[in-house]
Amino acid sequence: SSGFDADLAILSHSGDMDLLVKAGKVDAAWRETPSKGILTNSLVVIGHRPGNPKSIHDWADLAQPGVGVLYPDPKTSGGARWNINAIYGAALLDAREKNPENPDLAPVRDRLAKVQANVVNMDQSGRQSMASFSRRGVGDAVVTYENELLLQAKEGDPIPYVVPSSTLLIESPVALVGPSIAKHGNEELAKAFLDFLYSTEAQTIFAEFGFRPVDEAAKAAVADRPQPARVFTTDDLGGWAKLEEELYSTNGLWTEIAAQTVQNRGK
Repeated sequence: SSGFDADLAILSHSGDMDLLVKAGKVDAAWRETPSKGILTNSLVVIGHRPGNPKSIHDWADLAQPGVGVLYPDPKTSGGARWNINAIYGAALLDAREKNPENPDLAPVRDRLAKVQANVVNMDQSGRQSMASFSRRGVGDAVVTYENELLLQAKEGDPIPYVVPSSTLLIESPVALVGPSIAKHGNEELAKAFLDFLYSTEAQTIFAEFGFRPVDEAAKAAVADRPQPARVFTTDDLGGWAKLEEELYSTNGLWTEIAAQTVQNRGK
């Protein structure tokens, strides 16, 4: 929305795309594709040290005493919000399963608070978090996108990882930027390129770089990847606007927990 002269927007999450809709840059019907406007998928996973010395297998393990956790700051990183939403969502869905009518949110808060208390550093971005973990040796576990870890392995610097039993499907949206296309007069070219990105050929390339394709034919390329018992989406948690309010607003759950954690460390 700052005015970069792009014909195509591939963003962190659909909440960001909605900002471009409000700014008049992207058509409100951008979700009207077979994949609902999503170009690639991934999962929120946990990277750990070789040999898994802290025995990290699921979200609850990140809440144990003596485990140093890394994820970026959700005030500066869309990736961080995916990560925190995954931890929050898994606990919330557990609570809903136990009592659909009136879920007990105390364990949800407790899980978030204990994990946040173990966070040793919050970098500005997911890439910086990965660098802190892999190059600087900070922490015992890094919460991140599966595709980031698979890309690192492809580049010869593998980090072992686990897929939690219940985790969040990362959905990366794509849309044409109408005003830029009108200015450049390249609508046919921009649409053709977007069609190519959805093709089996392009989706297979995305798979080679760690993503989970949305194209059915390309999904064969990732058939051997670990599959969690439960995959949920942001829609299962009420959507991005609801999560922003519940977790990251001034009185949001994560905002309050983070402030309390800082206060506790200062004592």
